[in-house]
Amino acid sequence: MSRSAGLVGSAASRVRLEVADFAGEDLGELQPSSERWLHRGDYFKYVVDSDSIMLAIDGSAFLSSEPDQVDEIVNAFIACIQIVADARGAVGSKRLRVPVALLVMKADLLNDELRAEATYRLKRLEAVCETRCRHFRRFFVSSTGPLTD
Repeated sequence: MSRSAGLVGSAASRVRLEVADFAGEDLGELQPSSERWLHRGDYFKYVVDSDSIMLAIDGSAFLSSEPDQVDEIVNAFIACIQIVADARGAVGSKRLRVPVALLVMKADLLNDELRAEATYRLKRLEAVCETRCRHFRRFFVSSTGPLTD
């Protein structure tokens, strides 16, 4: 896990921002098919206690000839949203108040056809997020070229 923290906002109103990137190594804590499912470790607690959640999927997964790879990620993300919602009391008609973003990374690799396929393959996850979360959006994002600042 890597973390970075910084201050965001004007001098009058500052918010401490901490980003934790788990790069998938601890995702097993949120997958019912994993042996780690019942072991609620630091990752599980960190996700449940978060003030916002960004789910990131590598856009190059949609270029792969392994469709199961995307399905596994989608299933893990659905489990994550369900677990966080349940743990935070968003049951029945109550919706999760924590904002959730789905980031499709490396979107510059996806032509219009692949972008449409990605949208289709993510529909099940998006349906769960739209039902369980008060604030949800999907973003296709890329970083092309060097960063100057």
